[in-house]
Amino acid sequence: MRTASLLFVALCASLLVATSVGQPVASAVNKTQTLVWGGLFPTSGRIAGQIREAVSRVTVELLNNQTDILPNHRIQLISFDDGSNQNTALIRALDLIQSRNVSAILGPASSSSSQTVAPVCNAFSVPQISYSSSNPSLSDKTLYPWFFRTCPSDALQGAAWVSVLRHFKWEAVAVISTSDAYGSGASNVLLNLAPTFNISVLRSTQFSVNTPATGIVSNVRSLRDSGAKIIVIAAVFADARNVLRAAYDEGMLGPKTGYTWILSEAAAVETLFRAGDEWDAKLKAALPGAIGTRPVYGSGPLWDQFLSVWNTKNASEYTGARAPITDGYAPYVIDGLYAFAYAADALIRNGTTPRGTAFFNALKAVSFTGVTGTVRFDKNLDRPSDYEILNCAPDTYEGGTANTFWRTVGRWSGTTNDVTFTDESKLWWPNGAGAANLPVDGLARERYFIRWDSPYAIVVAIITALLLALMIFTIVVIVLKRDTPVMRHASVSFLITMVIGFMLLYVSQFFWFADPTLALCNLRVWFGFMGYVLAYGSLLGKTFRIYRIFSANKKLVRTVITDAQLVPYIIVITGVQLVILILWVSLNPFTPIENLNGAKTLYNRGCGTDAIVWPALSLAYCGVLALATVFLSFNTRKVPASFRETFWINNASFVILFIAAVAVAVGILIADNLLGSYVMATIGLLVGTTAAWGLLLGPKLYIAIIDTAKNVQAGTMSKMRSEMTTSTSE
Repeated sequence: MRTASLLFVALCASLLVATSVGQPVASAVNKTQTLVWGGLFPTSGRIAGQIREAVSRVTVELLNNQTDILPNHRIQLISFDDGSNQNTALIRALDLIQSRNVSAILGPASSSSSQTVAPVCNAFSVPQISYSSSNPSLSDKTLYPWFFRTCPSDALQGAAWVSVLRHFKWEAVAVISTSDAYGSGASNVLLNLAPTFNISVLRSTQFSVNTPATGIVSNVRSLRDSGAKIIVIAAVFADARNVLRAAYDEGMLGPKTGYTWILSEAAAVETLFRAGDEWDAKLKAALPGAIGTRPVYGSGPLWDQFLSVWNTKNASEYTGARAPITDGYAPYVIDGLYAFAYAADALIRNGTTPRGTAFFNALKAVSFTGVTGTVRFDKNLDRPSDYEILNCAPDTYEGGTANTFWRTVGRWSGTTNDVTFTDESKLWWPNGAGAANLPVDGLARERYFIRWDSPYAIVVAIITALLLALMIFTIVVIVLKRDTPVMRHASVSFLITMVIGFMLLYVSQFFWFADPTLALCNLRVWFGFMGYVLAYGSLLGKTFRIYRIFSANKKLVRTVITDAQLVPYIIVITGVQLVILILWVSLNPFTPIENLNGAKTLYNRGCGTDAIVWPALSLAYCGVLALATVFLSFNTRKVPASFRETFWINNASFVILFIAAVAVAVGILIADNLLGSYVMATIGLLVGTTAAWGLLLGPKLYIAIIDTAKNVQAGTMSKMRSEMTTSTSE
């Protein structure tokens, strides 16, 4: 039956007057013999097809001007418009083979057309290389034994999609595709791979090619009803555009809608935005945040050589010339023609005519560096390849180019089956850039945070309230005993400021409860760091005064350093941290984030920032304050006993460092457990702060309240000189 059909079509082809879309290219090198090859391109009303056909002519010109490949043979490429129609493609292929006597065919573009043309090429022993037919079924060599392709199979694109889903921990997805060979082939790969990686496909739906947006509404609504928030489109850009228009009308496309779209390589193109109608502007505003895939683009010396010629051509004769090539498959046209050329060259050098089985076998052995990387064919005559990961972002984002929305942000490796991103923090999502805006997949999962009414929060709140009461009691004692020696020697105003710092640290604990908001996230930072800086800044200030009076004043001449003189130092110390916090909150504030736990059963709600510089600066500054305080306390270790706090300061610093290190280490180990990590943070904050209070203020309170016999004046300057001399001799 198939043979009869082919004979009928062949008869039609013999009666058809076909017009080639490209003229033979002249050669500047004197080549005496000609190789005739055929090309099939969808040039009717399709810019991409016209660009590919123009690229093929420039490539033939390059080959005809080379002397290292086919030095005595020129290439004549006879190209036809296949109309992106499988019947037309079949007729054109028969014409090329029977009437034009071509020895090879480049194309066609669509998988459906290649499935129709491939049996003809097999019947007439004509090798065929497609530059963009990606349907996985074409890898079946029992059906398509003479079919090669330089573009990657959609089996690889489907694997790339799965890797992207796994990378972002999206476990649920929906798929919409055209019902042709391309759309169904690409979507079927995802449908088959997803269960292997525990990814649920909540809905898969198809529609016919060229269906208008109004005819796709029911498909789109079924996607919405599935509950999926991550949706894959497997279709060419014209059909994908209609899907997106229907989705837009149904409130499923754009910021704040909750939906993220992944587009196949035939849809993730700039042409998507250039139909020239009112929908262009809406799509440019609504689609940013989408992810796309694209076969590896052109690069390298051969690509540069091609562009040097491309940029000299007249755009009226070569569509797209003198402009960046936006079609992702155009580079694969170049590699297809060079594959034919290298195979033919190898045969001719061995005295064999490049036709039929010999040409086929030579192609199987080809291996060279093309514009898209190494070109070689595996046992299925497929081309191993990587995929670029694209991100649709506003053209003004990160120094973008006007009216250019797709940008390369990562790469999927066909060798390792892993996806890597250049800078994941700069990915643009529907609600904006950064990890804080990472979309969710729609699966019903609990969003977990520490609630005010939870046992943990209640216990912590009670303990914190008691500790705050203890701090208030401490301030009261300091004020009441401010004229006694133990308080005066320790600087009353600095003691009170230190206690206020402790209180801020305690209060910061309350901001760890409830569902994180922008305000709560940044209050954690402000109260925590400012509390620490006030406490240690005050300790540093009063220790600095003791150092100036005693250690830097060897003769112990009476020296007066008032609180007012030290206030500017304290203002500078706290001011530095204040500036860091202002810049932090202004440029890269702590924002609410969600992270899927390891068991993938719930989302942990917390706070995070894309910039490590601000927390690093704050922590480093706190460390500098601690080291400076320890240094000064060590240098005042021999001052009179009533002024000496070296033991208490050093031990307080050691305890804080130890508790912080343990809390951070354990917190990292159990980071997947939000409650556990919060418990460690609470222990570190409450225990560390209370230990510092106990070591720095406990002895003073004990003397002031209980052991009052020790609450006496240090003595005269002569007595202090004697005490310091004794301490030094010891």
